[in-house]
Amino acid sequence: LYPAWLAGNWEVKYEQSDIRFPKGWGLLTEDTAGVSMGAILRLPNIGANPLARWRFAPAVGGSNADWSYTIPNVLQAFKTGANLSSSA
Repeated sequence: LYPAWLAGNWEVKYEQSDIRFPKGWGLLTEDTAGVSMGAILRLPNIGANPLARWRFAPAVGGSNADWSYTIPNVLQAFKTGANLSSSA
């Protein structure tokens, strides 16, 4: 549950100046836990500062993130030209 004032649509700008993997990118493969599910992404556009849309729905005592709307928007923001479709 998020604060009630978050309810509505938001434009979010991501800013990342650098990223470090002390043991190297070579350890990040499809077999690494989190990579296949998208929890860990190798995003080569560091410094691109993409803009994404987030949505929060009003709820009793606050607001809830609308992940079915937000996650595709975030992925598309980081991967220009991505075409995401529902499997449902």
